[in-house]
Amino acid sequence: MAEFQRALTELEYSIEFMGMTIGDALMILAKNSETELESVFLYVSERLKSSPGSDMQKIWQRALSKYSEGLALKKDDVEIILDFSKNLGTGNREKEKNNIKVTSMRLRIAEDEARAELERNSKMYRGLGFLSGIFVVIVLM
Repeated sequence: MAEFQRALTELEYSIEFMGMTIGDALMILAKNSETELESVFLYVSERLKSSPGSDMQKIWQRALSKYSEGLALKKDDVEIILDFSKNLGTGNREKEKNNIKVTSMRLRIAEDEARAELERNSKMYRGLGFLSGIFVVIVLM
């Protein structure tokens, strides 16, 4: 998700300061990305250019379902991105900027929760490994 957060920052810059359209900004993100997000951004950008005025959320939904294997997204992450896409392209630059900031904040919170869950699980598995080792020693005696 860190890559998507970085992409959101670039998207905000491209829209707000460079005055680009969303389709053009996503095309540049696709060219600059070296992850699976490249395919998602390229797909969305091409669909926006080929059929302007399309439902942004449906385009993102198709892109995420098509390229989701390489992205390793949880259901909550996908929902955050789809909420982002629902509001993308519906307002002025200020509204776009706020949408990007809210999405970035939500992704940071989800990332923090995932780290906390990883820490809890790793402690549990270490404890289970230790107990399993003791059990095997007792059984072998």
